Order: sequence, then structure tokens, then C-alpha cells
Amino acid sequence: MNSLSQTLNEAREHHQAGRLEQAERGYRSILQVDPNHAEALHLLGLMAYQVGKLDAANQYIARAIQLKNNEPTFFSNLGLVYQAQGRLDEAAASFRHAIRLGPRFAGAHSNLGTVLSQEGRLKEAADAFRQAVQLEPENSLFHFNLGNTLLKIGQHREAVQCYRLALERRPDYPEAHNNLGSAFLYLDELPEAERCFHEALRLRPRFADACNNLGLTCMRQGRLDEARRAFEQAVLAQPDFAQAHHNLGKTFFELRRLEEALHHYQHALRLQPDFAEAHQSLGHLFWKTGRTDEAIAAYREALRLKPNFADGHCGLGLALMEQGRLAEAQEAFRQALRVQPDFAVAHSNLLLALTYDPAVEPRVRFAEHCHWGARHGHTSAVLPPPSNDRDPNRRMRIGYVSPDFRTHVVSRFIAPILRHHDRARFEIYCYSEVRGTDITTERMREWADVWRSTCGCNDAQVAQMIRGDGIDILVDLAGHTGGNRLGAFAYRPAPVQATYLGYPNTTGLTAIQYRFTDAVADPPGEPALHTEELVHLVGPFCCWEAPDDAPEVASRPAGGGPLVFGSLHNPAKLNDRVLELWARVLRAIPDSRLLLFRHSMTGSTRERIRRKLTEQGIDDSRIDCRNALLTSAGSHLGIYDEIDVLLDTFPWGGHATACEALWMGVPVLTIRCPTHAGRLAASILTAVGLTEWISATVEDYVSLAIERTRGRSQLAELRSGLRSRMSNSRLCDGKAFTASLEATFRRLWGDWCARGTH
Repeated sequence: MNSLSQTLNEAREHHQAGRLEQAERGYRSILQVDPNHAEALHLLGLMAYQVGKLDAANQYIARAIQLKNNEPTFFSNLGLVYQAQGRLDEAAASFRHAIRLGPRFAGAHSNLGTVLSQEGRLKEAADAFRQAVQLEPENSLFHFNLGNTLLKIGQHREAVQCYRLALERRPDYPEAHNNLGSAFLYLDELPEAERCFHEALRLRPRFADACNNLGLTCMRQGRLDEARRAFEQAVLAQPDFAQAHHNLGKTFFELRRLEEALHHYQHALRLQPDFAEAHQSLGHLFWKTGRTDEAIAAYREALRLKPNFADGHCGLGLALMEQGRLAEAQEAFRQALRVQPDFAVAHSNLLLALTYDPAVEPRVRFAEHCHWGARHGHTSAVLPPPSNDRDPNRRMRIGYVSPDFRTHVVSRFIAPILRHHDRARFEIYCYSEVRGTDITTERMREWADVWRSTCGCNDAQVAQMIRGDGIDILVDLAGHTGGNRLGAFAYRPAPVQATYLGYPNTTGLTAIQYRFTDAVADPPGEPALHTEELVHLVGPFCCWEAPDDAPEVASRPAGGGPLVFGSLHNPAKLNDRVLELWARVLRAIPDSRLLLFRHSMTGSTRERIRRKLTEQGIDDSRIDCRNALLTSAGSHLGIYDEIDVLLDTFPWGGHATACEALWMGVPVLTIRCPTHAGRLAASILTAVGLTEWISATVEDYVSLAIERTRGRSQLAELRSGLRSRMSNSRLCDGKAFTASLEATFRRLWGDWCARGTH
């Protein structure tokens, strides 16, 4: 062996061992003897690439190619230099030239796949990685890279196979375990995903990406404290990990630790100002806390950065709807659907906005609900027919599905039912989509025979869970409100399915056979603007549980003070027609005032309402808009001490709000509208014997306001006895109401059993 060859071999050994100074001396000593030594130039260039001296690397390897242009390795390594310089087209050309010189050069195929993936040419990248795998099937990296590309394409099951092949060849490959977990995460196979992330962390305890992914898995399953700890480990391992800070913020948001959520969202944005998802999450936090102007600004920034961001359009619609800007909200939801046509949540939110909007005709609203059912209510996988025992007299299994088994207005209506069910005749299952549980959740859990968390499950998995439990009658408690599981009902997991309480309209879902109501909210004989069959309960259609922390009813001055009308409604209900009607009431009673109280009664929301009322001739001094968050601590019910009469809204009236007002001694003035949503308060008032507070027309509403408030002493007398009157009514008799509901369940079950025997 000549001296140059020996020197080259020794330099290579130093290079491979990481002794770069000795390697460089060896390469340079060769070039002093032979300046045109192509291999020494190539290896010197490769070493320069490895230490980040890209320009020098380019020059050395290009010179080597001039001297010897038939070496595929030279072209492949030049491609790596181009790739590091961001010159992706030139990199791809170099790798392709290397492949032409050496068609079985697996590394060049793999390198080409990496560049094509960077350029977004994922299908071509996958083909390149497949070629590399075919040439070197024992190379774990090639299987790993192919899996990564398939994951990006959305071929998650195929990616799983690639990662498994990589791990067969290299079991101690933490990145492969982590990415295999990511594939399972996409497939909603959460236990498998979790096992993968734990294995990745066993192999590399401070693996930030695996910590972050483990947190996502726990969060999807509603295990928020575990998710928080995992995200905290991620940011501890990698303090500049913007995505982990964002996810930690989302976890704190679900835990209702809002200041901490805000801190981590803002920190994520300091680390990555163009992080559209973090802007969207910040907007959601602002929306939830009533800071709707800031929410809108955050959503718009997310959309500026990512115009086709369906979640951003959907969030913007929610904030606009909260401000009562219903037409703009509907357009935002429609834009979300244009971007993502199968976005069922955005479509449900559109239905909410239509239900709030008095300008939308009931038949148009109904047609859009039917469109939702046609678009999202059909499944490709159909469960087999239910095999429930058709004995009409046996103990039945009732399943309730809700995201509101927590401190929420709906829980006030479902709690007395859960508490009073006859356990000897009915077995109660609760399917809870509650991530941040609270004391109300724990109390309800005690009243259920079986409690299932649906967090982290897709609709098909929820449906399988329900079918596996053998539920006889399944009851939706959410309709098109947030966190609903209508998609699970589409699989028809129970033989009898109904919707109830949470949403004052049809679901549009033909898989749900019944909707529970009463003869006031839905008078028999009306045109059928619902896909379900109406089941009329003995009125009212609900019962209500008063909050334990409700203060005593305070007396109002019998004379001398101004008459105060009030509203605690969502500003989405305070449309222009409602405000015009309220202005007529205020004009008709000149010494009266209007108190509006809500956590979002700020900024543009407050200014819109003030502007509309002043345009109708109401002096600004008579309008008192208060932000609930700025009041003193304690129950919001204390505000009723300052209100004489609650003014109801249309076309979507108050329900829980009406119950709270009556409990606090405040009568509710409502108008009987032509829809279920507009007759909620009428149903409540009928139940407590206050039908004289229900108007039939807009004109009647104004005259009724004058008549009912003329005698202040009579108003004071009504106030003092209203709580007792309400507590003695059927509205608050949970035991009697539940017995009646159970009789309805038994009748519906008997009908289903009878149909199967013919």
C-alpha cells in the first residue's frame, strides 16, 4: 500500500471516530502531495458539511466531482450540502444524478425522499423511500423515514407497519416508538399510543416530543392532571418548545385555571409569533371569559397567518355570535365549512346561530338542520341490529349522553332525574364528555349505576361502548351544543333513541326517533318542523333543581325607586328586534330602567346594545350594562336583588334564566313565539301558574308590561311568595317528574318490544 493510501485510510479512521482535527490534517497532507486527489477533497468537504461549514463543503465536493464525475457518493453528499443550504431543487438533482450513476444506492434514494418530503411532494417522497427500503430492507432508518412520510400523507395504518418494521430491526429506537405512538394517536387507538410514548420515554427519559405526545394522549382521555404533568416535563426538557407550552395552556384551560392557561398561550406566541393554533386558543380563552373584542382580534390573527384554518373560522363565528353579530357569525361558520365540508362542529354552530336569528324563517332553519343530518348523520359502518331482550316489563337500561355533567345550566335539570330514578326498575348509565370534572360531576357519578367517560373516544367507539352496555333507551342531552355526541347516535347503538333538554330544536338526525317536550313548548297539531316524533310529557317538560348557594329573596322598594327591568341573557339573544321591543317597553314606562348583566357585557357588545337602544329614543342614563366578571365575588344570583321584572328574548327565549329569575322572586315577561325555542319561558311560567305573564303578540308584550308593573305593591307581594310557589310546583318536584318520565320510557320501550313480536 502506497503512503497516500495509508494516510487516507488513517484519516478515514480518525474521521469515523470523530477525531476531526487528526482527520483534517491527514486529508490536507494528501492534498499537499496531490492537489487533485478527488477522494481527499470529497472527504474534506464531507467533514466541512458535518461541522456546518457549508460553503467550504460545497467547494471541496464540487471540485472532487470535476476530477471524478462518476462517483455516486460524491453527488449524494453534494446533495446533502445543497439541502443544508436550503437549495432543495439542486439537492434533488444531485441525488437523482447519484441514483443514475448507482441505481442500487439506497442512501441516495432515501436522501431524495427526504428532500421531496421537505418540498411537500409527499407521494414522490414515499416512492423514493420505498425504493430505499427495497434495496436495504434491514435499514431501520429507511423504514422510519417511509413511516414519517406516510403519516404526513394520512396513511396512518401503513405508517404503523413501517414503524413496526423499523423497531423489529432496532428495538431501542426512541424516535420510532414515539412516531408509532403518533400514528396510533391519529387512529384514535389511545392505549396503544400511550404504551409507545412510555417506551420512548423509558429509552430516553427527557424526550420532549414524546412527553408532549403523551400529554396529548392523556388529554384526549380526559386525564388532565396526567396531561399537565407530561406537558410540564416537555417544557422542562425543552424550554423553547412552543407546541408544548400551547398544549400546557390548553390543559390549564380545561382545568379552569385560566390565568395559567393565558400565561402559556402567550409564552408559546413569544417563542413562535406565527403559531396560528396558539392565536386560536388564545381567542377561545378570551371568548370563554367574555373578552369578545380580544377574542375576535386573536381569531383574525390566526386566520391572517393561516387563511384556510377551519377552527379559526369556527372560533371567530362563536365570538361574533356572542356579540350578537349573527349574520357575520353565520358567514364565519359557512367559511369553516367551505374549508372543511365535514366539520360537524362548525355546522352545529351554524345551526345555533340560525336558532338565535329572528330573520331566519322556521322552515329555512329546519331545512338546515335536515342538511346537517344528511351530511353528518350517516355512517359507513352500521352496527348489527340490537339484540336487547324484548321483555317490556324487565329492568331497563337508560343511557344519558352529555358534555354537561358538571357545573352547568343543564345539570340543574338532569340532576333531579338522576337522583330520583327508581333503581329497582331502571339501571342508569351516564356517558360523560367532561374533561374538567368538578364537584357536580362527582355528585352525579354517585347517582349513576354505571359511569363512562367518552373523552378520547371517536363516535364509533362511543357507539360500540353503548351497544356493549346493552342500553335500551339512549337520551341525548346536548343537541347541537358544544361537546355533543350526535355522531355516536348516528350508528343507532340503542333500539330507542331520544333527544332532550340541552337544545331547543330538532337534531335533524333521523337515527333519533323522539324529542321530549310538552304541550306548551310544542302545541299538538303544529306543522312538523322536526325529524323526531314529539313525545309530550305531562307539563312542564323539565324539572329544575335550585342552587344551594342561592341567596334569600331580597325585597324591592314598594315605591320611590325606579322600576328596573333586567336581562341576564346571552348577548346572542339580544338581537335588534328584541332591543326594539324592549325600547318600546321603556318608552311606555318612562321612569323605568334596564339592567343588563353578563360576563361578556363589555366592549363592542355593550356599545352595540347601547347604540341600538339610544337610536330607539332611550336615554343612555336609563341603560345599565354590567360585566359579571367585574362584580364582587359570589353567586351571580345576587343581581336579582336589583331587578323587578326579567324581560325575555325571542326567537330563543330563556329557560334556565327564567327558572333562576323566578327562584329569586323576579317574574318573567315573555312572548309566545311559533317555535319550541321561543316558548321555553312560557312552559316554565305555565308550570308555576303565571300564565298572565305570557304575551301572545309584540303589542300585547308592551301592554302586558304596563299592566303587570302598574301596581308596585302587587309586584312586591308576588316577589315575596314566588320562591315558595315555585318550590311547591311540579317544576321543582323531581320525584313526581321522574316517575312520569319513567312511565314514558316504559311506554316507548313497550312499543319497541311490540314491534319486534309481529
